[in-house]
Amino acid sequence: MRKIVCFCVFLLVSCMGNVLDAQLLNYPVQTIDGVQYYIYTVEKSEGLFRISKKFDVSQNDIKEANPEIKGGLKLGQVLRIPVKKEKTSPLLNDSNIIVHVIAPKETLYGLSRQYGVSMDELVRYNPELTKNMPIGGKLLIPVGKQVVAASRPVSKDTLPVVQEEQGQKIQTAATVTHSDTLSQPVRMFVDSLQTPAIRIAYLLPFMLDAVEFDPAVDKFVEFYEGALLAVNDAKNKGIRLEINTYDTEKNEIRIQTILARPEMKTMDLIIGPAYPAQVKYISDFAFDNKINTLIPFASEIADISINPYLFQFNPTTDMELETILMAISRKKADLSVLYVKFPNAPVLGTSVDLQSIFQKSGIDCKEMEWNKENADTIQSFLSEDKRNILIFNTDRINIVRETFSVLSKLKERFHIEIVGQYAWLSYPEEIPVPMYYTSLFLPEPDKTLYAVYEKQFNRFYGHDLLNRYPRYDLLGYDLTAYFIDLMAQYGAMGMRQHVSSQPQRGLIISPLFMQQNELCGFVNKRIYLLRKDARACKL
Repeated sequence: MRKIVCFCVFLLVSCMGNVLDAQLLNYPVQTIDGVQYYIYTVEKSEGLFRISKKFDVSQNDIKEANPEIKGGLKLGQVLRIPVKKEKTSPLLNDSNIIVHVIAPKETLYGLSRQYGVSMDELVRYNPELTKNMPIGGKLLIPVGKQVVAASRPVSKDTLPVVQEEQGQKIQTAATVTHSDTLSQPVRMFVDSLQTPAIRIAYLLPFMLDAVEFDPAVDKFVEFYEGALLAVNDAKNKGIRLEINTYDTEKNEIRIQTILARPEMKTMDLIIGPAYPAQVKYISDFAFDNKINTLIPFASEIADISINPYLFQFNPTTDMELETILMAISRKKADLSVLYVKFPNAPVLGTSVDLQSIFQKSGIDCKEMEWNKENADTIQSFLSEDKRNILIFNTDRINIVRETFSVLSKLKERFHIEIVGQYAWLSYPEEIPVPMYYTSLFLPEPDKTLYAVYEKQFNRFYGHDLLNRYPRYDLLGYDLTAYFIDLMAQYGAMGMRQHVSSQPQRGLIISPLFMQQNELCGFVNKRIYLLRKDARACKL
């Protein structure tokens, strides 16, 4: 502690250095109209800039105190220099406050443990911590006192909850409380007395404190709406649940603050977060506390090979591409593959060796670099007597669409098919030729169950969906129902032994979570290869 106190004193002295330098100089001080001024005589070769730095005041302050110097300074001229008042935060006068300089790899969570203070306290004393912790930045650390975080009431309509119908509560969550500090959960209890509650935490970026609306929030709200309907169904089956929902925003500080809350260590399942920068924190937390955690959106999770408590729903880009390539390679007869490369395009993060896969199957695979100026040269790579499969080095349709007008002209002469992306289904009128794509979603939902769900959704929420490809509400419903059913049958840890052997069909997904070995996390291996004919697109 002595070292810390000494270090803090050093910092305070350093911050006050310029002011102390001026105060220690032996210049007379004169008070004029209640304002203190140093009386200073201009020395040889001195200008306003040099004098302002010597006394740590602005040049404008010197000019205002000496209006006669508009024509410039002269040797021996006497100036009045405003005495700068020391500006220090009142917190620095508090004996319970110390200053900490952020070192590399330090986290807010680690500092809260080091100094024995909550993360809410650290954020309250350092409100500028909104996105990251810069190395060398200074934190005020409240030591030995408890600070009550300010609270801000949140409207009941901020997050979706199951609404009232005909003046009576529908039999779903009995109690929903809305309150917010920085990371206070929206907590929902589903009451039942028979069995211990299954505790689930949703970590989603609702951006409640954002100044401007972020349209990306819509899909996470719809995901949560579907999840609540699955919770309602589980309650009606007699399953007792406790749901905790947190707004993670997009920054790393917020996710650390949430994970530091004491109730998080009691969860049976965590669903989220959405952004890769936050996943690394939830991965460490899940491993340290042995809590099953579903990552529903990210597809590239660095720790999936060393963390057995992670469940990755989205397969990697490599897995999806390899599924397509292996399926194509089995169709050996009359097949020609063309790999179209767009210079400077965001490239698919693939390590799949295209040439190797096709060479093993005896399939001809050519490569070309797309040049919009000489677009017609693509036909020199096509074969009139074979099926031509085009694979692109990017998943961005705004880049690939440069080829569509050319392919539209050539499709009468050549048999052309392309390998595309599920998201491209949102632009069916633009795709001129048949397209292969992978999907995590069933080709067709169960029509009877789907009709029941749609009726329930309209009754509870009563608004149109903004996202159609994919349906995030259905994804939230299916994933929540899937894990609740497993935990209700086998318990939070027991489900791990059954998740791979008992795939469950939902409305739009039938996940198959597989583990490469006992040290690895679980990855969804259920990938469908579908083909869409030009201008014929269905969910």
